[in-house]
Amino acid sequence: MKNLLKRKKMVTIISIEIVQNDEKTNREKMLAFGGVRYHYEVMARLKNIGMDIIPIRNGVDLYSSNEVIRIPNFKTKIRRVSFYLTYIYAFVKILLLRRKLLRKSKKVVIYDPFMSSGSPILTLALKLSGFKVVSTLYHWGYPYSFKEILRQQKGTRKGWLIKAVDIILYKFSLKFSDKIITLSDFSKQQIIRLGIKNTNIIKTGIGIEVSSANFEKIEREGYTFVGRISLDKGAFDLISIWKKVISIEPNAELKVAGIPAEIDKWKKQIKENNLMNNILYMGVLSHEEVYELLRKSLVFCFPSHVEGAGIAVAEAMYCGLPVIAWKIPAIQELFGEAKGVFLIEQGDYDNFANKVIELLRNKEKALSL
Repeated sequence: MKNLLKRKKMVTIISIEIVQNDEKTNREKMLAFGGVRYHYEVMARLKNIGMDIIPIRNGVDLYSSNEVIRIPNFKTKIRRVSFYLTYIYAFVKILLLRRKLLRKSKKVVIYDPFMSSGSPILTLALKLSGFKVVSTLYHWGYPYSFKEILRQQKGTRKGWLIKAVDIILYKFSLKFSDKIITLSDFSKQQIIRLGIKNTNIIKTGIGIEVSSANFEKIEREGYTFVGRISLDKGAFDLISIWKKVISIEPNAELKVAGIPAEIDKWKKQIKENNLMNNILYMGVLSHEEVYELLRKSLVFCFPSHVEGAGIAVAEAMYCGLPVIAWKIPAIQELFGEAKGVFLIEQGDYDNFANKVIELLRNKEKALSL
């Protein structure tokens, strides 16, 4: 394959890795997002076969690259203006580099791993300027019609109209993309419902990097959740579930790691339910630290409501943990037949808690799954 790439001088890929930067953004925090982790692994494999990749960045370096297009972080009184200036600058920068890039490659392809809600604006502008575009969609969590998008967002928060426009632009950017990468049949069907041809969709499935896992004999105990601290990822469901668990098993402990998206509201609810000693927040962990946490745990709890694939579930299973999760399409599709995966109907906190208690009381069963 390397010889083929060299002979054809195939393609230069410009990977859009612009994020909404702040002083707290770092590499480990970025890689804690499942989509960013997937993107990182894809880029690593493309680099290994000799593909020419040029990331365009305004901050964090996820991986090393021989050439990087650097974008400044604009700062204005209105954050949204800064946001748009960054993408306008990136658009102009790529256009100015096009002739130089085409001298060394037959084709320049724009790849959008959707690391920011603003990237579809840039992707759409570049497509209309004549570039080939490959986009990604992990799952579509919005209505399918423009009217329903506006209705859903209206009045939900300050700046709701801007959010609605972002969603609509994302839908347009997908429609104009030459190819769309997704992870499951469930997410593929969502893309088709957006009015996109089946032939433009590439379903890859998921994979995980396993080299850092260490499976030496170790005492396993307790429960773990790894994911964004938000409503859609089920972090707040854990509070309701764990309140039921400790009514039977007062010492049951749950360790939680992930992006602190709604951490203040979440911690407040934990305090209100007197769960401070039972639910422990571990912070944002590196990939190696996540594996370390998983291999020391007994069971993985994952009441997420929205998943395109469920990379966290795959990593937990690789580390030998049984998984308790809500019965949502992507998880059911990819893991539903696994012996160690227990799928509970969404919102059935009693059954979820009962399964937690069952495995807590039967450690041998948990370890055998």
